[in-house]
Amino acid sequence: MRKLIILAIVAALAALACVPAAMAAGTKTTLTMTSAFLGNGQSFWDGTIKSSKKACAFKRTVTVYTGAGRKIGSDKSYRDLHGTGFNWTVAAPIAIKPGKYYATVKATPSCGGAKSNIYTFKSEPQQLPAAPALPSANGGS
Repeated sequence: MRKLIILAIVAALAALACVPAAMAAGTKTTLTMTSAFLGNGQSFWDGTIKSSKKACAFKRTVTVYTGAGRKIGSDKSYRDLHGTGFNWTVAAPIAIKPGKYYATVKATPSCGGAKSNIYTFKSEPQQLPAAPALPSANGGS
């Protein structure tokens, strides 16, 4: 009987040990860094945050790091202008240098954490796509 009680206690403790791990996972969150640029004496990094749960994408703290793991700064995610998704922008009063950058968002009890793609910033100007030709004033003739 004593062995049975000990076995039951061990099984219960093993089951409880799995609960925090499952809770830490939370709802999946995806973080993407889409650009980095210099403007008005500051550097900016921005991207998107996605989750099936609005609370896991809205007002989450996103932190940007250099490829070497040095923290640049952080800010909260926000709903985009069209109301179709969630974005984030981190501004820092430094001149961005060529190199690799990434962003993270920490896990919460109900939302998963995430690490973005590695974004490589290059110092040379980016080639913008050509603007479409405007129609001629005389109807094309």
